[in-house]
Amino acid sequence: MDHSDMQVSDLLVLELQGFHAAYGSGPDFWDAYQRIMGIAAQAGGNLIDLANEMASLAQGLGAIDHAQLL
Repeated sequence: MDHSDMQVSDLLVLELQGFHAAYGSGPDFWDAYQRIMGIAAQAGGNLIDLANEMASLAQGLGAIDHAQLL
């Protein structure tokens, strides 16, 4: 995915990375994941693309082994 196609801002990606660094794949990370996804969804755009982007971010961080994309 080209960076210009990203729906999640760099700031929110950094926040998610920080939560993963601090909490690993625990509940606090997933709470932040859901909150960030909600913020990004409110900004508009394609929700399927957003879900795929968030799943790919979680995979890239190592929170999950393999993202299931829609």
